[in-house]
Amino acid sequence: MYKILKVIKNIACANNSVTDNFETKNKTKKMKKSILLIQLIIPFFLIGQSTQDSLVNEGVRLHDSGNYEEAIKKYEEALEHDKESSLVLYELGYTNYVMGDYKKAIKYLDKVIKNKEGYLREAYTAKGSSLDNMGKSKAAIKTYEEAIKEFPEDYLLYFNLGLTRFNQGMIKESEEDIKQGISLNPAHTTSNYLLGIIKMEQGRRIESILAFHFFLLLEPDTKRSQEALIRLESLMYQGITKKDEKNIEINLLSLGEEDDFSSANLMLSLLGASNMTEENQNKSKQKLFYENTESLFSVLKEQKEGKTGLWWELYIEFYSSLLESDHMEAYCYFISQQKGEEEQKWISENGDKMDKFYKWLQE
Repeated sequence: MYKILKVIKNIACANNSVTDNFETKNKTKKMKKSILLIQLIIPFFLIGQSTQDSLVNEGVRLHDSGNYEEAIKKYEEALEHDKESSLVLYELGYTNYVMGDYKKAIKYLDKVIKNKEGYLREAYTAKGSSLDNMGKSKAAIKTYEEAIKEFPEDYLLYFNLGLTRFNQGMIKESEEDIKQGISLNPAHTTSNYLLGIIKMEQGRRIESILAFHFFLLLEPDTKRSQEALIRLESLMYQGITKKDEKNIEINLLSLGEEDDFSSANLMLSLLGASNMTEENQNKSKQKLFYENTESLFSVLKEQKEGKTGLWWELYIEFYSSLLESDHMEAYCYFISQQKGEEEQKWISENGDKMDKFYKWLQE
């Protein structure tokens, strides 16, 4: 079972960026020397280590300011103090990757991977991305697969593997990779967004809607949020055509084959058609979105008993809990804040409702 409440509690402060860890670890070596010799060596070792650390820190500062060539000079100087340093080799590889010199980047990253010490996961990721950018997608896939054997609980490796496969048209395989990554970290926004796109391409409307909804819960206020809202609206009215004021046509072929979501799919089409009738013409689009969303989640909630898998244990489990709360309206406005002034005005005028919704998320 997915730990829904633990995930949702941290949504407001979820950080999906991966930061590099620049801390170095001193390596102890067995030295069969006299105590006097140890006393002589250690000060020089510490001086060298301190110098290398300073050079790396300076290189990182230069890299972060966009001065990549000068950063590389610092890393190369640091490498003179320890040619096998995984930290320095990784920084050289990563900076070359950022500069677009993928061949040189891989040269350094391969050494990090061969060392099998620190920065191994980061090296695999940068190497896979380098290969993919060079047009060597098969090699990139192999690299990510090797990395997953080393780090089977790393959701970003599954995401990168899934993204590469998606771009190669390996849709089914990509879906499994992305779903595995989400099972490890449901709060990774881009994985949910990509899953929505994958299911949309497969013609799986309900699954796509669920993934986009969860993405918008995690990331409601960006350019991607606007794109997700546009996709979501098109899915809500998929296969529905208004011929004239009295005739609305539903293309039943667009509903796909019979499955666990067939009844919800049909209901959503009927709701979409109903939205175009005279009875609902005075309702705002946001009001209809709220009503349709509540109806969809209610149908799915009724069907979830005994169902397993990502769709039921993550998405529908969460939205069933949301239905039991008094915050569905606040939720719909929260995820729609990039639509326009109406939604933003409602949020600003209903601060109390929004505060209660945020508190519920964190409970």
